[in-house]
Amino acid sequence: MNEGHSAFLSLERNRMLMNKNNISFSEAQKINYKNNIFTTHTPVPAGIDIFHRELISKCLSEYYSKELNLSLDEFMQLGNIPNFKDLNSFNMAHLAMNNSMYINGVSKLHGIVSKDLWSDRFQSLDKDAIPIGSITNGIHIKSHTAPNLQKLFKKYLDGFWEYDLSIKDNWELVKNIPDNELWQMHIVNKNNLINFSRESTLKQNNEKGIETSKNNFENLLDNNALTIGFARRFATYKRATLIFNDLDRLDKILNNKNKPVQIIFAGKAHPKDQAGKEFIQAIYKVSFDERFKNKIVFLENYNLEVAKYLVCGCDLWLNNPRRPLEASGTSGMKVVTNGGLNLSILDGWWDEAYQSELGWKIGDRQNTFNSAENDETDIEDLYKVLENEIVPIYFDKDENGLPNLWIERVKRSISELSYYFNTDRMVMEYFNKYYLKAYNNF
Repeated sequence: MNEGHSAFLSLERNRMLMNKNNISFSEAQKINYKNNIFTTHTPVPAGIDIFHRELISKCLSEYYSKELNLSLDEFMQLGNIPNFKDLNSFNMAHLAMNNSMYINGVSKLHGIVSKDLWSDRFQSLDKDAIPIGSITNGIHIKSHTAPNLQKLFKKYLDGFWEYDLSIKDNWELVKNIPDNELWQMHIVNKNNLINFSRESTLKQNNEKGIETSKNNFENLLDNNALTIGFARRFATYKRATLIFNDLDRLDKILNNKNKPVQIIFAGKAHPKDQAGKEFIQAIYKVSFDERFKNKIVFLENYNLEVAKYLVCGCDLWLNNPRRPLEASGTSGMKVVTNGGLNLSILDGWWDEAYQSELGWKIGDRQNTFNSAENDETDIEDLYKVLENEIVPIYFDKDENGLPNLWIERVKRSISELSYYFNTDRMVMEYFNKYYLKAYNNF
């Protein structure tokens, strides 16, 4: 079961077993418990469904009374901590955990956070003994790597590209790719992103009745600038506007004539998330500031096509959530095999992926949850890393226009991260750690 939304299926499994073997609900639950697996994907309360007792009674009374032979209190207990007395709400995450022997988070840090979050369920156990594990998410590399880079990998990675991508030693062959060929492929994808962004912005402006001159269109974004990408759900904990905390300082970073920087934003807010929608409004407002015209772009109608251009074409992927609320995150993983680098808070997957030679971190490992107390510290660190490390390395180019130190990091990032943060490894880990055991218990 992925997230609590799906947990009603555990009840249906119990009902089907009851009917098949003519047994009680509790007997069926004990049997199915041993072969149910629950994966929690978020520590954020908004991602956990909780229903009031009245709604449960109104919508499910016939089901729990006639199909499961349970009273309302017995049914409500399924959506609560074991032996909990206040049965006025029904928590779908508790329903899933009450019916699953195997429970896991989606990164190592998220597994630890989940133990803290759900510790009330396991009051008799030490934290380390709480039966919540973790399997870090991965991405399907061949679906998210640009076609031209796939061809390049096929050429230099000696056949393994077609087979198992989770063998670390195989990725060492990345060092055989000539710097100029790798960089050339990345620049093609970057130019594609910029052209797509120009066309999208022109379309957006036309729909709003905003006139775009030929000069403005051609000057929108710079093919030679360090291009930062930020694309995701605009949930408040992801702090989409953090980089705008000091616009004067950002002005100096983006408008350095010799070392220009630009940012492309994309994403959507939940219709009921007013704060998330205000983030998008704030980005739009800044993008029309004279200092940032043509330097900051927001791409509307975020979808798979927009995401493809961004992860394939950005030089740098920015991620700055409040730690530890990013359960895993996968967009930064997609950037890796496309020749981009990561700048991120040490949260989710990046907490276990980060090494100084593979990318950059923002802040330390201090958890801030919903507090704004670390915003100032994080933004100061973000600006410093951009000014003193990232921008200088990117623009340190040889006589052939190659940023050799940057490309060296890109190669290390690909060889050190791709083997692990992919679905080949992830699915095999699920199989060995949970699926096979659940199957044997069936």
